Amino acid sequence: QILNRVRDVDASDSEAVKEALNAFFQNLLKYKDIDCNRWLRALLNVINRYCGTHRPTIESYLTHFLTSNNFFNVIEAAKCAHAVQQPIQPQLILAVILQALSAPGSEDSANVTAIKIQALRTLDALQFQELLVRECFALHDHASARAMCVLRALEACRTSGSLKVPPPTQYCLQLYSDLVNSPQREVSKFCSQALMDIRLHLHCSPASLSFSLGEQSQKQKDKEEGRKRVSERNRVVLEKLLGID
Repeated sequence: QILNRVRDVDASDSEAVKEALNAFFQNLLKYKDIDCNRWLRALLNVINRYCGTHRPTIESYLTHFLTSNNFFNVIEAAKCAHAVQQPIQPQLILAVILQALSAPGSEDSANVTAIKIQALRTLDALQFQELLVRECFALHDHASARAMCVLRALEACRTSGSLKVPPPTQYCLQLYSDLVNSPQREVSKFCSQALMDIRLHLHCSPASLSFSLGEQSQKQKDKEEGRKRVSERNRVVLEKLLGID
């Protein structure tokens, strides 16, 4: 009955979805040994359709199948684990934003328009970045000149992209590490230099340095102000004992 409810619930009815998911996750851990294949398939459907919430419960349930001898259950558990690790698709983020902002009385119309435009721009930037990354991981299909063009575009995207879109540093590290040993000399040299730039930025970030200097400067200033206060108190006491002159 719980599985049927999760399967048939109207996705547009947020309260019904919430109730169905709560009932599902409350009973999930009871089905580690009995009827678990059906529950694993239902879990995969829940993750793909709705959310990656209740993550501790999901992970606790899936780890039970690490030592299972039932290969069918292991395969279904692996599918669920893979789905949990996938990032939320930009299209889904945009759909949620637009749905929330389009609700009556949510925001001023001018603000709604500005937020929608910014969301669309962010989505475009994310999709462009995704295409670049995919293209770079297929460089073996391209000539050296074409490969260098794509790599330079990706590096430009990483170093000077929009502040509202996270840079693809993780993918760049993996890609450049693989391509350092490329038989194409120009590609190998470019990736080596790019790796040095990333590591230098990660390990010698000026933000932490400036924060440290600012903190040190503030401590010094507080120390000097403390000395001034002590000096003023001492002057008052001496004036009382010896007179102003």
